[in-house]
Amino acid sequence: MRRIAALLSLLVCVSVPVHGQDGDLYFSVSPAEHSVVEGLPVRLRCEAQPSSHVRYSWKIDGQPLAPSPRRHQVEGDLYITRVNRILDSGNFVCVATHEETGYSIESSPAKIDVQCKTCYSDISAYLRRIV
Repeated sequence: MRRIAALLSLLVCVSVPVHGQDGDLYFSVSPAEHSVVEGLPVRLRCEAQPSSHVRYSWKIDGQPLAPSPRRHQVEGDLYITRVNRILDSGNFVCVATHEETGYSIESSPAKIDVQCKTCYSDISAYLRRIV
């Protein structure tokens, strides 16, 4: 009887999923598309579950995001303090990697559409005149 109880408890332990295994990692918050006037800040949000032992990185147009004093990361979120039309226009992807298993997932691309600052000012001035 003890042997059967021991086998049943082993069977129960084996069938319980362990967080952090391949496939358990998923995005609870994915980056969204933004339209931003050049020079203004933007934040791209990213959070994966389970949240413990997850390391985040970012890509732009398929390439690892180059370090920059204008860009910094807090947990999974990417902050760009002054959006630049040339450097920041593109598709951003958040990469979440479980540190214990090495399993990685990538978010859907989130496009940042950087609007020309002077063009925006010209349009605003024009709209004020005609209204």
